[in-house]
Amino acid sequence: MIEQLRSMGVNQPILAGEGLANTAVWNMSHRTANNLYVASIYDAEAVDTQAFTQSFQQTYGYEPGYFAYQGYQALQVLASAYRETKSTEPIRVAATMQYGFKNSYQNFQFDRKSLIKNKKIAIKQMINGKFKTLTTE
Repeated sequence: MIEQLRSMGVNQPILAGEGLANTAVWNMSHRTANNLYVASIYDAEAVDTQAFTQSFQQTYGYEPGYFAYQGYQALQVLASAYRETKSTEPIRVAATMQYGFKNSYQNFQFDRKSLIKNKKIAIKQMINGKFKTLTTE
């Protein structure tokens, strides 16, 4: 679709969700994906994920995507909750997370419905096959 839009002369920015937050889009669009903007809850340029990104690339040979980052961050939050609770019992961990828990991984906080309260959205722009995270503040 991106390639077709560009061939029709549509050069405006394209706004997308997590599904296109992968540098493979560059080659799949035959290098026409400049000015693709993706709203993402994961920022591969963030310091806390750089070691994970490098390790993932060495192990699997490609850049981690949405689900890899989601799994990585979920495990980090859970590990932090286990340490705080000193237990892996689900009801105890859930109670800890829902009632004032500030975990040691990125200080994420949860409300009483277990929804995250303070996660930031990253806006990434595709420039010549690479995503650059834009400042949103």
